[in-house]
Amino acid sequence: MPTVSSRPGDGTARAPAVRRPPVRMLAKPGMSAVALASTRMRARRLTAAEHAWFARIRALRRELAVTHAVVPGRRSEPRTVSGVLATAAMPERHCAALFHLVRARSPRVGIELGTSLGLSSAYQGAALALAEPEPRARGRLITLEGSEPLATLARHNHRRLSLGHVDVVVGSFEEQLPGVLSELHRRDEGIGWAFVDGDHREDSTREFFARLAEASEPGAVLTFDDIEWSDGMQRAWTAIASDERVRWATRTKRLGIAVIR
Repeated sequence: MPTVSSRPGDGTARAPAVRRPPVRMLAKPGMSAVALASTRMRARRLTAAEHAWFARIRALRRELAVTHAVVPGRRSEPRTVSGVLATAAMPERHCAALFHLVRARSPRVGIELGTSLGLSSAYQGAALALAEPEPRARGRLITLEGSEPLATLARHNHRRLSLGHVDVVVGSFEEQLPGVLSELHRRDEGIGWAFVDGDHREDSTREFFARLAEASEPGAVLTFDDIEWSDGMQRAWTAIASDERVRWATRTKRLGIAVIR
């Protein structure tokens, strides 16, 4: 398949480096996915199909940057779409890391906590779409968002990108996650991938990890954003990385990546 260079200057952001697992572990589920994602990030090259997805999402990001419509909410000062993008949306270089991890892991079911405008889930959904061209057979991403107005915007953005396999669930993580996981258990589906963002409290992050780890299939990759956000987040990541349910863990400056046993 043709490749497109993503070196500086061609408009594609460089993804942060992820440490490869030790060679002796590469046969384990999840380990090989992280290794493959690491190789792709370091190579900084995209296939033509991947580059096309990045271009579509980048065009949407540019449009959102000049959309000044007010996002309804309970905040004392109203937020605009462009304001949310500037302050809360994940930068492309880190979204690229999520894309490569999901592309390599190719999970049947993925979970995201923190949808916002739907950009990070768009990259994850694009990776799932590339893994399985047949819409009815591809993996799905369930993303949770506490703000109903943001969830509505995210759904609209996903529809524009034809990401019908990305489902947005509205409500607090504490209220909605148990029900989502219970339904997956009822259907005998395990989590193969999760991305945790949107709540940067130490206790909450550790609780989310515990719930997700329990619902994960062997080799699932759980990724946590903003692990240096605060002392509490650093403690949370240290506890997660050393948890007995984690086979191997690595990190970038921003992301923590744990592979479940």
